[in-house]
Amino acid sequence: MDFCIKLYVLTKSKLNNVRGEFGIGSILSIAVALIVSAFVLVPQMKGFAETITKGMSEWWSGTIHGRIFPKS
Repeated sequence: MDFCIKLYVLTKSKLNNVRGEFGIGSILSIAVALIVSAFVLVPQMKGFAETITKGMSEWWSGTIHGRIFPKS
């Protein structure tokens, strides 16, 4: 019985360790921030990539292909 009490106290002290709580809290905070930023940034990056691709296509067909290398 005495061994169980000592084991309980030791386990309780390890779980209530301030550094351990800070480390786990930091890891969870970073994970949540990455997940939320992925849900926010990925759709915006898709729209940004579509805008860039459309702009480059218009620039290529209008400037490069149309003015610099026109068909003979």
